[in-house]
Amino acid sequence: MNVIRRVLGSSMTPFLRQPINQSFMTLGIGGLNNLGLGKLTQTILGSSIISPTQTHNLHTKCKKQRKLHPSLRHPENGGLDYGVDIFKAYAVKRQPKPYIKKNPLGPGVPMAKGIVLKTLVKKPKKPNSANRKCVLIRLPSGKEYTAYIPGEGHSLQEHNQVAVRNKRLRDTPGVKLTCMRGMYDLPHVVKKTN
Repeated sequence: MNVIRRVLGSSMTPFLRQPINQSFMTLGIGGLNNLGLGKLTQTILGSSIISPTQTHNLHTKCKKQRKLHPSLRHPENGGLDYGVDIFKAYAVKRQPKPYIKKNPLGPGVPMAKGIVLKTLVKKPKKPNSANRKCVLIRLPSGKEYTAYIPGEGHSLQEHNQVAVRNKRLRDTPGVKLTCMRGMYDLPHVVKKTN
């Protein structure tokens, strides 16, 4: 007991007046985390109070907490007025949302081969007005998508094969793919000669 009192100093003397197991149980994991005594208590007391997984979490998740704003403290005793949950939500910084990649072909698939079901003409959003030449294609996964045909003129018909890539048409709703010219049954744009 005296060894612990010498090591820990006067910061924990109120807790050490109780029996040792009870004092550390009342102090709890959060109190040990604030005092930085996770490893010390594990070596002195063994794994009866704090399991190895708890001490691992204690040291890996020990991030610097934000200072508490004065408006969150109770004016009389300096304690919290809003409870533990509000304090935890305030002390730990917000984690950024994971960015969801919206690739209709699948994650990490740059291009795919599709079969033309029918040709379409789509109308763009305002202020654009020119009709967009598109095709309805079926991918190897079985899904059907609308793909845009870039360039002037094409000769695509039903059952033709096209290569598509993940490039959406911004002014046309629902068009997430673009056909690649010069592959399979979609030739390059023929240059006009006068």
